[in-house]
Amino acid sequence: MFYQYESMGVDLSLHQTFELGDAIFSIGFSSDGHYLAAGCLKSTQVFDIGVNAKIATFRVDIVKQGDRNLINDVRFTADSRYLVGACEDKNIYIWDITRKTLEKRLIGHEDEVQCLDISTASDRLASGSRDSTIRVWNITFGTTLQTINLWPEEVTSVAFSPDAKLLAGGTDEGIIHLWDTEAWALVYKLEAHTNTISSVIFSHQGDELVSSSWDNSVRIWRLSDEGGSTTACGICKARLLGHSDKVRDLAKSPDGMWIVSGGSDQTLQFWDAKDGRRVLKIYFDEQVHLDSEANEG
Repeated sequence: MFYQYESMGVDLSLHQTFELGDAIFSIGFSSDGHYLAAGCLKSTQVFDIGVNAKIATFRVDIVKQGDRNLINDVRFTADSRYLVGACEDKNIYIWDITRKTLEKRLIGHEDEVQCLDISTASDRLASGSRDSTIRVWNITFGTTLQTINLWPEEVTSVAFSPDAKLLAGGTDEGIIHLWDTEAWALVYKLEAHTNTISSVIFSHQGDELVSSSWDNSVRIWRLSDEGGSTTACGICKARLLGHSDKVRDLAKSPDGMWIVSGGSDQTLQFWDAKDGRRVLKIYFDEQVHLDSEANEG
């Protein structure tokens, strides 16, 4: 892969390169930074970053001819023991990294599963699908705890707040819905984007939400004021412009200082989370996929 960059005072160097031999549709880092997972066509590959080696390949069987079975999203549990994959075949797969086995297959969606998120405590999993639903699962037992129907909108992104008290869901209509996860009441409905929501992530404090869209923009939303009140909030704090094509993915740095966006314009752009200022722009010769929580370094 070829790249070049424009820096506004930020140093950049290539740390590692992994060869997969397949198209990549999603990536994810473990929280301890030891593992990198890549969702591909019909498989998910896992790498040990410390030794720069692939340690596992988890394959998804083709049920009928013509199926592609893309792995649209991947997430590690907090203890890095399990890897969860959202698949085009309507299923969610939970793999045991240590044993290199399939632990569970979650069945319930009626169409392609497009997005995932795991609560900080790793007790709940949220999944979004083209069947217009969000499902919340108990990871331990593989049971459905809640189903939210957003028909006719397709669910394209989901995210838990750090305390898991809020769940955000973005759709192909450019709308972001936020629910209270105790009462499952709709708290906010954010409508400013004009195309599909590709990603949503919460700030470390949970008082802001960042969204990216196929309308070429990234937005930062204020969810509460300095006193913690949600009155008159749910408004757009900043609109980050710089991509010339669809913004496909988002990530945030572990310290919460940077927002990173990747787009169909083959650029990776770094933004200051406080003031929305762009600090780095990297040009690639391919589209870019990100992990929602970027690894250290």
